[in-house]
Amino acid sequence: MEYTYKIHQDTPDRQNEELARYEHEVFGTTNYSEQYTDTLPKTISRYMEDAKIGTNKLSRLTGIPKATITRYCNGTARYKEDYLCAICIALRLKPVKQRYLLGRLRHRLRDGIVEHTTRSYIIREYLDGCYYDDSLTVISCNDRLRANGEPTLTKLTSEKEDEQ
Repeated sequence: MEYTYKIHQDTPDRQNEELARYEHEVFGTTNYSEQYTDTLPKTISRYMEDAKIGTNKLSRLTGIPKATITRYCNGTARYKEDYLCAICIALRLKPVKQRYLLGRLRHRLRDGIVEHTTRSYIIREYLDGCYYDDSLTVISCNDRLRANGEPTLTKLTSEKEDEQ
């Protein structure tokens, strides 16, 4: 006796409006082959363009040197997780975009489960809230980290901003 098992595998419904919106927002396209070839430099550049923020302004908002941001966008720099977190905060990315951006570097988001440190909790709070609250900036994050005796994401603090 011969048996044939047919396993039905659901494939994503490409017409699903919600999925298409999600893909377009996160990946910039609904085309799978383009999503597959997406890279960290392309993602950073796309998110900067979406936020209408250039390298000069992003440098001022994050404290990351302009040349480093340019190298990040060109794919010629070594990426630092702290700098990427600062970029996420400065661009006010939605958590889903942050997860994707940091995932391109093969990092998990700081969620308190992986790391139980004061620094991790502070950064996680700023990443979670920056899209919703304009007062959560890289400067305030760095000030709070410094006040707790933790290393800052970048060199930009309220004291350095006052000097400029």
